[in-house]
Amino acid sequence: MNQKEKITQIINQLELFRYEILEIWKQMEEPRYDELKKYMFDRLSKIVNDRYISSIIFLENKNVKYIVYYEGYGGTHTHIIYNNKAYSIYNYEIQEGQLIIKYSNEYDVPEDIITIIKILPESIIVNAGLLDLKLYYLLKSRYEIKFVKS
Repeated sequence: MNQKEKITQIINQLELFRYEILEIWKQMEEPRYDELKKYMFDRLSKIVNDRYISSIIFLENKNVKYIVYYEGYGGTHTHIIYNNKAYSIYNYEIQEGQLIIKYSNEYDVPEDIITIIKILPESIIVNAGLLDLKLYYLLKSRYEIKFVKS
């Protein structure tokens, strides 16, 4: 093998290494949504003392986001997170142009959980249970929201 062939071989190996490095870098930069979701729901289950929590509805600045732990399945034990508080809801109704959300307990949600929720993509809402689906669309319809502890 002459020097020109050796140089060509080295250049080809360097290109291969470059490609492998770029692939590894790309994998490192991709967010790990499954890991974030698991961490978030594990923390939330401890905060709200509900090991069955599997979906949340997140409200912020008139934006609504539905996140479910297992994609493709409707969530159970849905909690609303609004203004850094998690609400264990059990009923809601429209009254005099307001969406009245009745809840049994209210919990403080740490900022790291809020940050993760903002990072996570929204789940497919059509898989939600009927009550969650209706509540989601009522929240999106911009009713004034009032939380009532009962």
